[in-house]
Amino acid sequence: MRYNNTYNIEWENAVSNVLNTALRKPLSLAFVMPAAYQIAYVHSLLMNFRGQKDFRLSHNGQRCYLRGVLNNIFDPVMHRIEIGEGGNRSATIVYWRQEERPFLIPDFVVQRGFVTGADDFTVIIPQDLHGSIQQITAVTNEYKLASKKFTVIEN
Repeated sequence: MRYNNTYNIEWENAVSNVLNTALRKPLSLAFVMPAAYQIAYVHSLLMNFRGQKDFRLSHNGQRCYLRGVLNNIFDPVMHRIEIGEGGNRSATIVYWRQEERPFLIPDFVVQRGFVTGADDFTVIIPQDLHGSIQQITAVTNEYKLASKKFTVIEN
């Protein structure tokens, strides 16, 4: 991820600019630079963490973003992971005698509030990614909305 120049720091120049002009000799810089390298290491950890969080914040549970995240992580060359439609949700038709028009009640309401077998979407993976089904499930759980259900199917 690219950042503006606010976070790009050249630590050698920063340390030499902070030192007094009388202390900007190679020997005094040799004593101060090891501390600057530790700060530079912590800065690189911070920038890696920032890149990961920016990636996470720029991708949400929409199908196009979820498909892109899964393909970038698990199949970066061929992009074969697809997001398909969920299972069919059936409904029971109820007629009111007075109104004479149909009223649909979803079956999961009829079955005492338990949602059974109706997935919102399906993650379709190629067979050579069979060994990483648990990781794919974990990444999908991280990015999907909490109310959505899914299944992972091998193609």
